[in-house]
Parts: sequence; structure tokens; C-alpha cells
Amino acid sequence: MQMPLAQAVPAESASEGEPEAVAAPWPRSRFRLPAVSALAILLVVAICAVAGGGSGGPIPVRGRPADVISMPDWGKEARLAPWTTSIVEGAEQGVALVCGQAMKPDGTPSQVLVSRAKGAKKLLDDGKVVALMVSGGDPAGVGMTEAFAMRQVLMDEGIPKDKIILESQAFTTAENFWFAMRWIPPGTGKFYIVTSEFHAPRAWWTANAVFNHFYKMLEDEFKDDERWTSKTKKYPRLEVIVEAIPNFCGTDPSTADDVTLGVDVSRRSLAFRAMREMDIIQRKPANMYGAVPKEGQLNMNAVWFAMIDVNKDNETAKNWDTAIAQLMNVVTAVCVCKGSMEGDGPEIEEYPLALPISSDFPAGKTVDDLEAVKKECNPDTDPLDPGKKISEKDREEIELELSDDYDTMDAAGAGAATTTGKP
Repeated sequence: MQMPLAQAVPAESASEGEPEAVAAPWPRSRFRLPAVSALAILLVVAICAVAGGGSGGPIPVRGRPADVISMPDWGKEARLAPWTTSIVEGAEQGVALVCGQAMKPDGTPSQVLVSRAKGAKKLLDDGKVVALMVSGGDPAGVGMTEAFAMRQVLMDEGIPKDKIILESQAFTTAENFWFAMRWIPPGTGKFYIVTSEFHAPRAWWTANAVFNHFYKMLEDEFKDDERWTSKTKKYPRLEVIVEAIPNFCGTDPSTADDVTLGVDVSRRSLAFRAMREMDIIQRKPANMYGAVPKEGQLNMNAVWFAMIDVNKDNETAKNWDTAIAQLMNVVTAVCVCKGSMEGDGPEIEEYPLALPISSDFPAGKTVDDLEAVKKECNPDTDPLDPGKKISEKDREEIELELSDDYDTMDAAGAGAATTTGKP
């Protein structure tokens, strides 16, 4: 069983100082190029090289990454078979994945993204991980992937380039983890998730759902293979650990924009982002990855398609309760953070959320009180309330903001998003 080609690009395959290459999803064994076509392509490359020589680099194509002809280092791709896997259950060696976030409209990373990248540095400095995986494509279409931006931040902090693994295909939280499994270093037993505090509960929930699907998929695939000599036929598991990164807790609402539709997400307040997580996590409990898009929609998941039904996972109910309890604690604590997350304006004197995030429900609350906790934080009408009577255009803007990093969902067709809450 071969893992399909993807757009993940290890760090050393990208040109120095340029955004990383994006590999086309062509099967290596079947792709053959006629001699004439090959010569034509070489001629085009030569012309581009000459034309780009005066500017010191290749010519960008339609705003996409400039270095488009380099290929990933497939020698570092993880092996799938249980007897060759990079995962060693119980091992102390760890790898950290830094979750991405859409870039700002000007193509620069937001403070949220910078904070995540810097937070990962401590794990490497403390020897808890052997490598940092930066994950995130370019869902905002700014011409630079989130992964590339985070790698630049890490390198600016003194992290060696060979300690950074680029995963540049993910457009959603689920894809962060799905594609990460390609690049797990050999001997790894611990998987650290480095993300913002408001995103941490859903990231933990999603990682477990995706990984459990991954394990089950491979157990079913190899259970009858005579080379797998394990008596239990259980695929090795990673220990999932969340490293929640605190954000700037601004107290001046005028420095944030929690009202305007379609605004750059970096202009939202921490309180808003946390409450929005409550909406997002309820929309996709039964289909974490791989929705079938409507005709005309961009299928973000076409390169490595997979359908994940979390209701088939025996750990779903327990993990869901844990994630909801954590999210309630986050919202309750950061509700006072109504100002900018970018460092504008006054900051609260003492950061309000206790870390690590507690998995115990707030006093008097249960898993069914998610909406009640949100209304306690924001008793006024939510300007982006999906139930509010608004125009179709505004509805589309809301759907985009609730769709987890520009993932495309078809609420009426196969793989539909659900708003029923608990799976």
C-alpha cells in the first residue's frame, strides 16, 4: 500500500529565501513524459531562468510560490506498514506540529501565527522533540503558505533549517494531522500539538479522531499480511500532547473588529475566536475531513481524499466530552479579552486562563451547556449568528468564517456538515 503523493515539502527541498515548492500529485510509477514534451519543458525552464536572472531568482507564476519545479525529498516520507512505521509506541522521542492559520491580506503572518511558531521553539530547546513540523497551506490565497511563514519565524529565532519539516498542503485542522502522518521521524512516540489556547480543545479532539481513523485504516489493510507478526494486530499509537500557546488579551474593544463580515481573522478578539470555536466544533463532529463539494466548489481535499466517520471510533464520546469541557473553560476565562490579539491597545494585567487547560467542566455545567456558556460570555445578539435573518451574500461570509480555515462543505449533500452537536 503506497501513500499517495501530496504537497508536503521537507525544508531542505525549498530554495533559500523563497517560498517552498508545491509538488503536483502525480504517481511516480505511472508518470512518463514523452521526449518532445520533456525538451519543450526544459526549453521553457531555460528561458525562465534567463529571464529571471536579472532579478536574482525565478519568476513567480500567478502569485503562487516562485520555486515550482523542485520536488519533495520523498526519502523522508514515513512508511505505512506496521513493521516499518516510524511510530514507536511509548517512546520518549517527540515531534511537534505547529498548526497554521491564514496569513494576513498583505501576506505577513499574524501575531497568532508568530506566537505559535515561537512557542514551539521551547519544546526543541528543552529536548522534548527532535523536529518541528510547520503545517499549513495558503487558504487565504496570499501567495505564501502558512508553513513557509512559520519556518521563517523559527529560523529567525535560531532554529536550524534541518530541524524544521514543512507540511504545506493542509487547509484545515484535520488536514494538519492527516498530512503530518507522512513525515513522522523514525522512533517517535510523542506527538505535540502547538496551537493557540482558543484552538487547542478542537485541535486535540480532531487529532485523536484523525489518528484513530489512520490506525484503524492500516490495521484493516495489513491484518492478514504474514509479515506483520504482532499477536495483537494493533498499529502503534502516538501519545498526543497539546501545548496551548497564550495570546495577547486586549481589553479595548475598539482595537478589534468582531462585527464586520468577511474581515481579516487576525482583527478578531480572543473572546470572539474562542466563542467561534464553539460554533465550528459543533458543525463537523461526524465528518472531520473530506467533504464532497457542490458543483463549482473548490475541492480542497482532492489530493489525498479520506472520509472519517468519528461515530465509528470507540473513543469518540470520551474525547468529545473532554474537548467540550476544555473549550468551556477557555471561553469562560478569555471572555474578558475583547480587544485586539495583535498587541494593539491595553493588555489585561494577568492572563486569565490557567494552563494547561482543565478537562473538568466548569461548576454546574455539563456537556450540553455549550451554548449557555457562550451566551454568558456574549449575552447580546451575536452579529454573526447563523440563525439571524441576513442576506444570502452575508450568509456566505458567515459560512466561510465557520468552516475551519476555508474548508468547503456541502450541507445538503454527501459528507454534509452537521449542527447537531454531540456525535
